[in-house]
Amino acid sequence: MIDPVERCLSYEVLENNVGFRSYVATVKVTTVDGGDESDGGTVCRLEWSFVSDPVDGWKKEDLESFVDFFLKHWANKMEKNL
Repeated sequence: MIDPVERCLSYEVLENNVGFRSYVATVKVTTVDGGDESDGGTVCRLEWSFVSDPVDGWKKEDLESFVDFFLKHWANKMEKNL
């Protein structure tokens, strides 16, 4: 689902090799108050949330570690491409 007015995107992983049986995530762009627009840019924040069934054999901490690794990897790639 893409909502250009609310500036958000939701997606569902249907097949994967990680073990998710159900995984739905939403990414939303929000404007940060007090951002310095003097250089012509707007300061924004990406908010990412997800809902997932447990992965067989994983503890909650295992999923948190996987998500943390993924987010750091994603953020590094975005910074390199900006």
